[in-house]
Amino acid sequence: ETAYRYWGDALEAQGKINEARDKFVDAIVAQPYTRNSFVGLTQWATRHKVALGHPKIEPPNSTRSENGKTTRSIDPKTLSSNDGSNNWLMYDLTRIAWSKADFSKNYPEEKVYRHSLKEETAALRMVAEAAAKDLKSGKVKSLEASLDNLIKLNDAGLLEAFVLFARPDEGIVRDYVAYRRNNREKLRRYWLEIVIGR
Repeated sequence: ETAYRYWGDALEAQGKINEARDKFVDAIVAQPYTRNSFVGLTQWATRHKVALGHPKIEPPNSTRSENGKTTRSIDPKTLSSNDGSNNWLMYDLTRIAWSKADFSKNYPEEKVYRHSLKEETAALRMVAEAAAKDLKSGKVKSLEASLDNLIKLNDAGLLEAFVLFARPDEGIVRDYVAYRRNNREKLRRYWLEIVIGR
């Protein structure tokens, strides 16, 4: 991570702005869960007046598990919406299914449930696909902003990258190295096309 940041600094000193940006992104991809990894890109963005930002995606409902019991709080607005918000129920139902059975099927070597990249991505993908279907069929005329952003990420194949960078928790972080092994370019694309490219 440090080497990428220094490399980016050297490239920027030579006037190679885009190449420097790319190395600062590589620093984040190398070690995304440390503060220092973001220093190069943040300073680069400030110098070049570039806004950085993850897309806004906020599920309106909440699910909480405690002592083996799952509690779901549903925002009443999502039940009678005409903007596709009712599709967020798929998120909650998918997460509940993962906590009950899907986690052990996907991670048979792990004996204790944890929130995972596969779970979060599956839940968000269910919402994106259902909302896209409603929009295409004309059931919904326009989507609320979170759903629109979610569909764009899903269509671009960058949903996992979004989860790893914008929605990480202790469980999701554990899946990062394995995902990066085969998907480094998607992680880079997320930063270059979504976070920086907005």
